[in-house]
Amino acid sequence: MEEPLGRQLAITGKLVRERFDCCLGHHGSSLATWAVLRSADDEAGLSQRELAARMSIESPTLVRHLDRMDEPPPSKGKTRRKRRGPNRARDKEKRK
Repeated sequence: MEEPLGRQLAITGKLVRERFDCCLGHHGSSLATWAVLRSADDEAGLSQRELAARMSIESPTLVRHLDRMDEPPPSKGKTRRKRRGPNRARDKEKRK
């Protein structure tokens, strides 16, 4: 019995993602890193919140990806964060 087309597409998509992630891994990267960098490159200057919204992910998820890109080699140098104004969460902690 042949698999339904939807299932074939899902399996194929999973295999392509795994293969792409594996290839990127040989270069010290990952599919998640590529997706963040690609999205950031498409619209330079976005805030983290705007970038997360464009990627359809939650802000804390994006922050984890960005934090990993800030770690020592091989990821170092892939991102640069610029502060756009007061960080309300950080400022709130300082006031306590």
